[in-house]
Amino acid sequence: GSTAGAPSAVDASNATGTNDDSDFPPVVSFASLGIAIPSLAVKPGAAAPAPPSAADAVAPTPRRSLSLVMPFPAAVFVAYLIGMSAGFTLYRAYVFPNSRQPMALQVTLFLIVNAVGAVVVMAVSLALLDHALPAIGWRVLPEAVAHGTAIGVGAVANFFGHKYLSFRAAPDRAENLT
Repeated sequence: GSTAGAPSAVDASNATGTNDDSDFPPVVSFASLGIAIPSLAVKPGAAAPAPPSAADAVAPTPRRSLSLVMPFPAAVFVAYLIGMSAGFTLYRAYVFPNSRQPMALQVTLFLIVNAVGAVVVMAVSLALLDHALPAIGWRVLPEAVAHGTAIGVGAVANFFGHKYLSFRAAPDRAENLT
């Protein structure tokens, strides 16, 4: 049953109650919100539509957007810089809030760790894209798979670099006396 005033769920028929081609595909309608979204339904008896391309299935990312205007290695590098600029603030505030090192030292070590991390991400991305993925016959979104995997590897390396260098917690005074 429907509740009065609630948005309608799916309206698969036209105003006359028939289901002809003029009103197909059905539209998911949330009229009270002013939203109407075409459904992915296939009309009974009709041939299935062609599946969307693999690129359509992936949400836009900085690297994908940058790849439209620059070569893949440059897009990976610039996307890394974008992530790094947000990363410093987030790491410092939420992951390693107990660091007592001077800000200038934190920034310097953060940049060094991330420079090493960028080399790791680039090396893993290119190794996967140019060698590993072709060797296993991988053809689905190879740049996204290579870069996504490399980001994971780089994130682990960066975490430990930041934990033990960039945002190292100040040692207790008692440790300095022994």
